[in-house]
Amino acid sequence: MSDTQTCAVYPWCAETGEHTVHASDYTVPVMCDGEGDWVLPANLMAADGAVFVGWLGEDHTPARTRARVAELRRHLDAIERLAATAEKAARP
Repeated sequence: MSDTQTCAVYPWCAETGEHTVHASDYTVPVMCDGEGDWVLPANLMAADGAVFVGWLGEDHTPARTRARVAELRRHLDAIERLAATAEKAARP
């Protein structure tokens, strides 16, 4: 395999040339934090036959990824409730 040839193992793998750890491009939101870093970047990875989601500084199984996403949704709902409370408090 040449250094520019795409991965023959996983169609989502963005690595080229010879490699044993497969990684997709990162999926990133349209926002950054106050320091300019992406918020919650994630990607697919595979090593030794296991495919996982690289996210939150850890390697997650699909089931663990879904559980963490559910936790995040609950947290975002709580943040949205804070915004609603702030709107009400700002009204005269």
